[in-house]
Amino acid sequence: MPLRRTEVKSFALSSGMQSITIPNAFIGQVPARLIMGMVSNTAYNGDFSNNPFNFKHYDLSYLCLLDGNRMIPSKPYQPKFDTLTVIADVI
Repeated sequence: MPLRRTEVKSFALSSGMQSITIPNAFIGQVPARLIMGMVSNTAYNGDFSNNPFNFKHYDLSYLCLLDGNRMIPSKPYQPKFDTLTVIADVI
């Protein structure tokens, strides 16, 4: 039987960042599935005037994981929010 576990991690990013690297985001095995959501920091911290389930794309241009020198997926995920052709990639 394969080992399955669920782990929730949160990372705070500064407003206006063009690029971010999160070292050691995954210790050991790279996850088989990754679900990512972005929400404002005030909503995440429990401000009652903000909905913590109001996920936004924040004009994300591309996303990939680096495992050593290996990029996962081999071609970064590049969503196109303006044309509504956002499809989740299968790694």
